[in-house]
Amino acid sequence: VERLADPEQVVVVTGTGAGFETWSASFGLDVRPERRVLWRNELRGYRSTEDVWPSDGVPASSATSLLLVTSLALSL
Repeated sequence: VERLADPEQVVVVTGTGAGFETWSASFGLDVRPERRVLWRNELRGYRSTEDVWPSDGVPASSATSLLLVTSLALSL
């Protein structure tokens, strides 16, 4: 769980009066099917005080966002 705050919009420019105020939480799962293979999955959700996240192709139209990321790493 983390909180991201940029009320002066120095790093994240939203164009809103409140700036960028967001809470985030994630759940990660690593699976090692073999010694040299790592499959990593992460589900991350964001909740902001303003509509700053895209939704249905429309920029800055939602206060929430959900992201699923997966990766596969092979070591030699």
